Amino acid sequence: MLKLFYKLLLIFMFILSATLLYQKNTYAYHTLVRIDPIPHTKALIAEKKYVDASEYLNYFIDFNYMKDNSEAKVLQKEIAKERNSLSYLSEKVAEGFRTGTSDELLGQASAIGSDFLLIGDLRDLALEGSHYYKHEEVDEVLVALSTVGLVASASTLFTLGSSAVAKSGVSVLNWHKRAKVSPHG
Repeated sequence: MLKLFYKLLLIFMFILSATLLYQKNTYAYHTLVRIDPIPHTKALIAEKKYVDASEYLNYFIDFNYMKDNSEAKVLQKEIAKERNSLSYLSEKVAEGFRTGTSDELLGQASAIGSDFLLIGDLRDLALEGSHYYKHEEVDEVLVALSTVGLVASASTLFTLGSSAVAKSGVSVLNWHKRAKVSPHG
């Protein structure tokens, strides 16, 4: 009786495995579709989200069906031209100083640089103060870090630079907080 149970169990597992393998292959082939990235890329360009447009288009350009697409290559050149223009880069640097965040590497560098200066702490306090004034959610951790950063900046000035390590530590914490969670930006 036990042998019959094991044989039936083995047959059942074989049929179940064969069915699952068949369905896996069936669904895998039916779900593969070619995505045309050009409309979404154009929408991102219209929204002036050039970094997202570049990343999105570059992902698809590596596929065989897109390698020779002339419209994709034109869009790629248009995006690169805009991202390399002086006005765009200076706008991103200013965005990094002004908001503390940016989607471009140069803007992120300016945001981090401003965090190591008094400018970043004042900017963060002003931004969070405006959120408080508008009855919006205030990031209390960012306010606390910016306040400590202001104190560290003042102590660095009064101690003739001997407490600069504290300021840099607070700046790193501030940058890390903003990089992980950006509720307003």
